[in-house]
Formats: sequence, C-alpha cells, structure tokens
Amino acid sequence: MMREIRKQKGVITVLVSLMLVSVLSLGTLVIEAGRFQAAKNQLSDATISSGTSMIAAYNPDLYDRYGLLSIDSERFTEARAKEYLEYNADLSPAFLGNRVSRLYSIDSIELQGMYNLTYPAILKQQMLSRAKYHVIPQDYALNLYTIDAFFADLQNKCEYVVSVLEPVANGTVAAGSNEDVDPAMMTALNSLYETFKGIKKYDEQCNITLNSGTVSLLPSTTGTVESPVPAEDAETIQNTLAHATSLLGGSAANLSTPGTLFSQTDVSFNSSFIADMTDGIKNVASLSNPNVAAKTYAADCVNIAKAINSAIDMLSPDKEGNLLLNSYISEYFSNRNYLVDGYSGPGKGSSFTGENGNFAAACVEYIFGGDTIEKYNQESAYHYIFAIRLVSNLYAVLTNSSSFQSDNAYVALSHIAWAYYETCCDMELLTTYTASVPMNKYNMILNVNAPEASESAFASRDFVGAMKRLGIFDESRTEAQFRVSGVDSYSYRDSLALALWFVPNSVKMMRTADLIQLEMRYREQYVELKGATFLMSEQNTYCRIKCTAKLNSILPIVSLGSNSGVNGIAFTSIKYVGY
Repeated sequence: MMREIRKQKGVITVLVSLMLVSVLSLGTLVIEAGRFQAAKNQLSDATISSGTSMIAAYNPDLYDRYGLLSIDSERFTEARAKEYLEYNADLSPAFLGNRVSRLYSIDSIELQGMYNLTYPAILKQQMLSRAKYHVIPQDYALNLYTIDAFFADLQNKCEYVVSVLEPVANGTVAAGSNEDVDPAMMTALNSLYETFKGIKKYDEQCNITLNSGTVSLLPSTTGTVESPVPAEDAETIQNTLAHATSLLGGSAANLSTPGTLFSQTDVSFNSSFIADMTDGIKNVASLSNPNVAAKTYAADCVNIAKAINSAIDMLSPDKEGNLLLNSYISEYFSNRNYLVDGYSGPGKGSSFTGENGNFAAACVEYIFGGDTIEKYNQESAYHYIFAIRLVSNLYAVLTNSSSFQSDNAYVALSHIAWAYYETCCDMELLTTYTASVPMNKYNMILNVNAPEASESAFASRDFVGAMKRLGIFDESRTEAQFRVSGVDSYSYRDSLALALWFVPNSVKMMRTADLIQLEMRYREQYVELKGATFLMSEQNTYCRIKCTAKLNSILPIVSLGSNSGVNGIAFTSIKYVGY
C-alpha cells in the first residue's frame, strides 16, 4: 500500500503547476487587456493635449490686429506635434522607462490643417465671435434695438415707390409735357444740375493700384483651400462642430455640419443705373424725349426698390449676425489715413502707384468693387449708398409734394430728378464734408414745395454757400457744422456698414480676407523688413491629428497589426481640435 502511494508522489504538484500556468496566462492576458485599454485612453488624452498645444501656438499678430484666431503655419509641423505628444505621454527621452512602465511606443503621427480662413463661413464665424464677445463699439445708427423698425420702415418705402412708379415704368400713364411741371421746379432743377454736374463721386486722385504679383495671391483669386473631412471621421467631426454650435448659439448655425459649411445667404442689387442717371437725367427741360426718360428712370427706381425689399426679407433670419459682421468690417477696414502700429502709408488723395503691392489704406470700398484700382471701388460703394438713400428720398418727395401727379410721366420724371438731387446733397455731405445725415429727415434739404428757395440757394453754383442759405450750415458749432434735422443719422462709415447688408456674404468674406492678407504682408515686407510670406490660405482654425502607436507587451506576443519590427498590438487615435 505504501509502495503505491510513493509511486503517486508529486502528481498533485504537477497538476497544480499545470493549472497555475493556465491561470497565470489568463491573468496576464487580463492584465495585458487592461494595459491595452489604458494605453488607448492615455494616447487619446495625449493626442488631445498635443492638438490643444498646437492651436495654442496661434498667430499673435493676426489676433491682436483683427481678433482672428488661427494656427500659426510656421509652427504647424508633425515634428512639433510629436514633441508635444511625447511630452504629454511621458515618452520623451528624459522620461523613458522600461517595457512595463512604458505602455506604448509611437509609430507615426499625421497632422492635417482644416477649416481655413479662406472659407467664407469660417471667416464669418471668427468675425462674429470677435464682434459678439469682444464688444466692437456700436456707434452706428443701425443697432439691435432699431434694426427691426428701420428695415420695416424701409420696406414700406420701397413698396410705396414701386406702387407709384410702376405704372410710369410700364407706360400706362399720360406722357405729359413741359407745361405740366411747376415752372419754379424746372428752373431749380437747372440750377441743381449746373451745381452738381462737376462734383466727383469718388477721389479721382486716388490712383492706388495693386501690382500683378500681389493680385495673384489674393484669396479671392486663388480660391478656397480644400481640406475635406475624411469619410471615416465624418461623424466625429460633426459631433465636435455641433458642440461648438451649442456654445456659440444661433449665429453659428452654418458651422453645424460640413455639408452646410458653405451655405451663405447671398443678397445683392444692381446699382449701376446710378452712373447712367448721373450722366443722363441732367436738367429735365433739356431732355429730347422726356417720356422715354421717365419710363427708363422709373423702371430703374422700381427695380432697386424691389431688390432692397427682397434683400431685407432674405436677411431677416440672421439680422443679428449680419449686423455684427458689418459692424466688424466697418470698424476694422473703414476709410482712413493709414497709421497702425507705428507705420504709415499715403492716404486718400495720394498718387501712390502701389508698387509696394498693397493699398495704402485698406478700405471697406474694396469689398464693394473688388477692383485693384481704389477709385473704382469708391465709386461702387458710392452707388450702393446712393441707391439706398434715393429710395428713401423718393418716398419723401412723392408723399410730400403738393404738385406731384401720379398719372403724368413728365411730372413723375421731374420728381425723380428732384429726389436724385436731394440724394446728391446727402452724398456730398457724407463724403466731402464727413457730416452725419439722417435717413429720415424732418424737412428735406431741397423743399419740394418751395423750389424757388433751392433755385436761389444754388444760383451761385457753390455748395457750401447753398447750404448756408438753406440753413444747413451752422457756423456756431465747432464740429459737425452741417446739420440736418431728423432721425437715423448716418455718417459715411455708418452708411458703408448699412450698404454692406446688400453685398453677397460669400463675396464680402473673400474680399475681407484679401484686405487682411494685404495688410499682413505689408507689415512683413515694409515694417519687419523680411519677406512677405503671410497667406490666408495657410491660416487654419482646426487641426486633425492621427497617431498610430503599438502596445509595449509584457507577454512574448507579436504584433497583430504592424509591419515594423516593434512588437505589440497597433492602435490609432484620431482627434480634432480647433477654434
């Protein structure tokens, strides 16, 4: 019996050892699975930290001057991203441990800049953020408290102008004759024509021109930088942007998904007829065929009134956003003699030819015209402002005149001409004399019911003298000497901000990007005395970091997904970070 027991000695030990091998292997696999999950979590956090460090290296000059945040392209490199990631994951050479303490090794890093400042929607959101949260001075006549009432009133005026002048434009009213018009009005119109026929609508001496090298680098010429979201990551980036939308509120609606990124409300109207009217309306009495002229100018006024009315309807869903956007543009790019951060260039009125490849003064007018010659941009902006004021003045003339006959084309033409010259007075005060002029006057500058006073005032063909005789010039005041009583007073800068409502948003954003790029390059070239390298196409607001790593296994297993010599299971972390 004892002999049999001795023969079985050690069996239990062998059995337990065999069992422990399995248990230890299983336990080690569980530990390895935990290490794998911990490695994934750590890499995820390290990737986010690396991305955050990348966007922290923003362009300080761009932010200080325009309040725009973008990743500095000079620092946006994969080497820098890897450096940040290794530091945040304790994988830099100074912190390297053994295979147990070091969960993983970095295999590769891919870095991609996304959502560039040449994207109209991206630039718009950046400007809205600046305007909304950094409080741009709101000294404009149009603000959040008056916007609804102002546009409702303007639409009512547009509708009235259309209802009265459309029959004239369609030729369904009597042609009329010279005798139908108040003789005093005809005489006054002649004096007004002689006074205003030589007045310039823009600065003829401002011959600033961009050279061809600079023009070739304008974002509106080179186009938007395409950096589409990889299809496999669409849901991730959509969730990230949706979170940004919830933080920014309604103004960020276009940021919610990549598919709506370029969705912009485009509104515009054709104001080119202002130039034709300036050259053609002249003195009504001298027109060879006033009936044709009445139809032409009535149709032009009807079309502009309809276009303004429709534009306001299209803009109504995002009134706050457009107000902030236009205020931002007018604040940062208003007409000025160039003096920023200690460097200056010739201002308006100079004959600078633009050999430096830059506007001497970046002006809002460029956004209206988009031309390389500044005086043409000024004329375009002038026409936009003129068209809006013409509708307002037409309403006042047509509703207040005691001699107006809605069924007489010749009489209608004379009143259109009267409103035209009232608008000429407005524009001369706004541009030449930098006065503020009400959109809604208590009394017209040119009293349509007392044309003799206007004829007498303008007999000398002297504008300032005429304003004095009409009581518009107040010599007792030390500033703003030209004073017109009324409400909704607009300066020239205010008028530019209002007219910007009717420039397509996509055009507005691209041309604003042009102005920013031109000024930034000017600073590099002629202030910092280095090569001009700044490009809006390199200013990204988002970055995508893809990091591939391999688990540093404590078991003798080979990689399940690696082609390199490093053992371990490969895994990837993809993160999006940005402003």
